[in-house]
Amino acid sequence: MRPLLFIFSISVAFLLLPTSANAANVLHGLAVGAGVNQATKNDANETFCLSLKSRSARWEYGIDACTSEYRGGVGRNNFGFIWGAWVDDFQRPDWQDYGIYGGAGAGFFVLQQDFVDWSAGPFLLLGWDLSSQAGLEGKVGYFGENYWGTANFYWYFK
Repeated sequence: MRPLLFIFSISVAFLLLPTSANAANVLHGLAVGAGVNQATKNDANETFCLSLKSRSARWEYGIDACTSEYRGGVGRNNFGFIWGAWVDDFQRPDWQDYGIYGGAGAGFFVLQQDFVDWSAGPFLLLGWDLSSQAGLEGKVGYFGENYWGTANFYWYFK
């Protein structure tokens, strides 16, 4: 748990950088998000996900800090999901700071204890920028015989 907290603490320090999320800018910026995560075949109850991501015109990457029960619903398991993805804004106009985007990427689970069958795997993402400051994003991935996904509400930092 300590390495994940250390990485997350260092990442939060970078949130002080001024950034923007509108489509005209090459740099979309940093965002922090909160939401839920769920897996299909691990006999656990996933609950909360806190996310930090950086987004540019075609790429985004980040870390999701998640909580779950251990297999069988006993105790708590904290784990992280480090990921990167290619994204497309579907040719929205430069002046428009909201719209739908989608993409695909790969990620890797850290600090997990048999949470999924494979620690690394591909995922698809779909997001909707509600404004230049907020957005919704969902990721669904395949990790062995287990599908895992998150749904987060993000706040971009200016």
